[in-house]
Amino acid sequence: MTMRSDLPRLHPSSELFAAVGAARQSMAAELVTHADGPERGVRSALLQNDRVSLEVVVDRALDIAAARIDGVPVAWRPPMGIVGPWYVENRGFGPQRTFLGGLLTTCGLDHVGAPRERSAERFGYAARTIDEFPQHGRISGTPAHLTGYGVQLDPDGSPVAVVEGEIAQVSLFGEHLVLRRRVSLAYGSTTIRIDDTVTNEGYASSPLAVLYHVNVGWPVLAPGAQVLIDGVRRRGVGDGSTVPAPERGRPERSWLYIAAADDAGRASASVRNPRIDGAGAGGVRVGWNAEVMPTVTHWESANTAGHYAVGLEPSTTLPSGPPGERRFPLIEPGERVPLGIEIELSLGAAD
Repeated sequence: MTMRSDLPRLHPSSELFAAVGAARQSMAAELVTHADGPERGVRSALLQNDRVSLEVVVDRALDIAAARIDGVPVAWRPPMGIVGPWYVENRGFGPQRTFLGGLLTTCGLDHVGAPRERSAERFGYAARTIDEFPQHGRISGTPAHLTGYGVQLDPDGSPVAVVEGEIAQVSLFGEHLVLRRRVSLAYGSTTIRIDDTVTNEGYASSPLAVLYHVNVGWPVLAPGAQVLIDGVRRRGVGDGSTVPAPERGRPERSWLYIAAADDAGRASASVRNPRIDGAGAGGVRVGWNAEVMPTVTHWESANTAGHYAVGLEPSTTLPSGPPGERRFPLIEPGERVPLGIEIELSLGAAD
């Protein structure tokens, strides 16, 4: 459903509910289940306010698939679409067959990047000495336990569409990491908040590796769109600040930055398109705490046939050693680390 930005704004409290037949006309948080294809049986929460709508996939770590502002899509959707967690291949590059993409795919919780092997000796289980990590870790293929969803009122009485849950990455004689996530969308706002905490509920220390893979697609992504990063580039060849046209077979590129924080300790990255047909300018901006996520990767896929995308990827990891290697901080048993990002959508002259 298209929500036009030129419609009059209702006061976000009693006046809102007095003027509509059902509150979900302007604010909604509804649970649905897909009925066909590889997403059959997958639960999603549909959040909507007066301008923004999004699909939070409960059975894929409460990540975000589709997102629209005033009816215009902003996220990159890969050719696989939404795939149920029961099809996920957690070895090597297997996750590429079920990668959610969308506005947000969470990578981690103890590994990001290319597949690797690391010692498992810290778990004290003699039969297993090596841990195998698939590309970008296991968490995105893990279903959440819902702890709540619906439309709540914030302290000033404004409605907020919310979905909350817990996602456990756990193994017998292995890691036990729990991601607690709250996705919220306030009335009158075009900013999506993702508030996370990661807790080590196991008996051994664990690497903490979390990367927020925010994916921008058509029509915000188009030739000439601009990519802006608050940071100092550490790796990458060429200038990726201007989005190229898609070209068949063109290889992906990426650039790693050390985030540059403002006075409040925040950093940001954005994609901005000044010319979306019939809609004016449009963009996606990601903000985060640079103290806990000191790096950000700019990923570019300018291939054709469903592979035209830009990723903005703040992360807890630090660059170390030759390309492809990263150093992960540790999270100790009982330790709780707050994380999260905000994703701001914009469209039209008013934004």
